[in-house]
Amino acid sequence: MGYFVFLVLIPGHFYLCYLALALVPFSFFFDEGMRFINSSKKLRSYAIPVVIILVLLSLAPTFNLRKLRAYDKGTRALASYVRDNTAAPDYVFGDEPGINFYARRPCPPRLVDVSRAMTESGQITSGDIESQCERYKVKLILIERGKSAHHLKNLKD
Repeated sequence: MGYFVFLVLIPGHFYLCYLALALVPFSFFFDEGMRFINSSKKLRSYAIPVVIILVLLSLAPTFNLRKLRAYDKGTRALASYVRDNTAAPDYVFGDEPGINFYARRPCPPRLVDVSRAMTESGQITSGDIESQCERYKVKLILIERGKSAHHLKNLKD
């Protein structure tokens, strides 16, 4: 539940792929809440307006219509590129591990979660990346260069 609330209230970029991860656990909370509200007609008449007001108040500070219309155009093309240029057992490493998932290619285990925090703090260094890529004979390395790049560009070394 906290993850869902965090995603809704975060003031920066909002990516729908993160929201999708929160919908399944959120649906369990929503279901239980609705059952409780529906258990009493009196409770229902008070709860529904309160819920609507709370939702509107929590969405208003960060609501942006462009966020709802955002569509990721590059992920499918990049996943296709990875599939076309590697074989199924080949290891691939990059800034965004989701590409490995969509392309159905493994990533060296130590490098699956290379995040901004890990690179800025020095938990992952370029030496670590080089040794893991050599160990697993990585066939393709993807480095993000756009505005949203925030993993590998923060390597301490």
